[in-house]
Amino acid sequence: YIVYATDSLRLARVPGTGGTPEGLFESDTIFGLWPSFLPGSGAVLFEACNRSCQQRNLSLLDMATRSITVLVPGASRGWYGGESTLIYATPEGAIYAVPFDARHHTLGGSPVPVLDNVLVTRGYDVRLVTSAAGSMMYLGGVSGNEVQLVDVDRSGHGSAVIDARAGYDTPRWSPTRDRIALTMRDGSGVEQVNVYDVGSKTLTQLTSIGSNRRPSWSPDGRMLVFESTREDTTGLYWMPADGSGPAERVAHGSALTGGTTFWTRDGRWIIYDGQFGDAQQDEDVYAIATDSSRAIRTVVSTPATEESGAVSPDGRWIAYVASGGTYGQGQVFVRSFLSEGGRWQVSTSSGLSPLWASNTELLYLNPDDATLTSARLELGARVRVLERTPLFSWNAYRPGTRSTPVYDVSWDGQHILALRRTEQRSLVPVVVLNWFDEVRRLIAAQGATTP
Repeated sequence: YIVYATDSLRLARVPGTGGTPEGLFESDTIFGLWPSFLPGSGAVLFEACNRSCQQRNLSLLDMATRSITVLVPGASRGWYGGESTLIYATPEGAIYAVPFDARHHTLGGSPVPVLDNVLVTRGYDVRLVTSAAGSMMYLGGVSGNEVQLVDVDRSGHGSAVIDARAGYDTPRWSPTRDRIALTMRDGSGVEQVNVYDVGSKTLTQLTSIGSNRRPSWSPDGRMLVFESTREDTTGLYWMPADGSGPAERVAHGSALTGGTTFWTRDGRWIIYDGQFGDAQQDEDVYAIATDSSRAIRTVVSTPATEESGAVSPDGRWIAYVASGGTYGQGQVFVRSFLSEGGRWQVSTSSGLSPLWASNTELLYLNPDDATLTSARLELGARVRVLERTPLFSWNAYRPGTRSTPVYDVSWDGQHILALRRTEQRSLVPVVVLNWFDEVRRLIAAQGATTP
C-alpha cells in the first residue's frame, strides 16, 4: 500500500498496484499529515493536528484497531530510525531521537538531541527526509518563522518596532497606532494573541485558552476579534484588548473554519472568509453583524475560492482575493459591499492581501514582481483602475498569502506594518550517509536503552 494525506487532511491508503483509495479513520477532531508505515505495516506514524492544524502531535495509528495514540505531544513530524529508534522534530527545527519499541508502540528513555537548525517553513513543516537505508537529507537554516516587526513608510524605508526577532504573525495596528495586536506561539507551541504597547515597549499575551490567531481591532480600539480553536471547534471570539474581560464567542456554527478577520470602521460588521458547514467545499466571504442578532450575511460566493475580504473606510466597497480555475494563485477584485452590483478585477497578472489605504486607494502584494503595489481607483457605477504604482520591493518581507494579509496599513495610509525576514543561509541540501547509525551512537552515549 501507499499511505497519504488527502487535500482535506484525511489519511488514506491505496494499493501499490492501483485501485480504490480507502480512508484510514473517521474523525471530526483529528486530521493527519506526513504519514509513513512502520515496519510490518501494522501501524502508521503521522503528524496529527486539530481542525486548523495549529496544535500538532506525533501520533500512531494502529491499522488493526484503527486506534490513535499520541507518541510525542507537540512534535511536528517523525521518522522511524530503524532498530528501535524514533526520530522527531520540534516546530523550531530541532531534531530528537528516543528509544522506541515498534512492536508494542512504546517509548523508552529520554529524548536525545541529534540535529539542530533544520529549516522550518512558515507552516511548521520541517525540511528533512530519510531513506529506509538510513541516509538523510535536510535543508539547513534558521526557522522561517523568525521575523522582525518593522514600521515601513511608503517609500520602503523601515525601522524596527520591536528589536527582538521572534515568530510574529498577522500584526495589526490599533486605530491610533499606539498598540499592535499580533499572533505568537506560547511556551507550549500554541498560537496566542498578544498586544504590544508601542509607548511602553511591553508585549502582553492576551489569550490563553485554545489556539488563537488573526486578530482585528474594533474601530474604538477597545476590543479584538480573533479566530479561536477550542475543543477542536473553530469559531470567532472577541474580548477587551486590555484583558479586562473574558473572550466571548461571536459567530455561531460549530463547523466554522477559515480565514481572515476584518472589523469595519463603522463597527457594524466583522468580515470573515471561511466555511460555515462541512459540506461547503470552498471558502467564501461573510459579514457577521456585531449587534445582538449576530446575523451572518454572505458577501461574496462563487464556484471559486474567495478570501482576504477588506472593506473600504467609508464602508461602500469590499476588496478580496479570488483563486482557483482561471484566477490561478489569486487575483484582487473589488465590488460593492452588501449591495447588488458587478465586480472588477484590480490586479493584472496576480495579486494577494488587499488592504485599503484610503477610500480610493487599494494596496496589494504582487507576487510576480514581489512588490507592494498601490492601485488608485475611480469608484462609482463601475470601478476603474486609474493607476497602478509599485511602492517598493517586498523581497525582504514575509510574502503574502491568499488567506490573510501578513502586513497591515495604518488608518492614515502612511505606515505599513511588515514582518522583515531573518537572513538565511544558502539553502543547499545536506546529505548524511548512514545517519541512523550516528543517531543510535548518540542515544547510546546518553545511556538510553531500548524499551
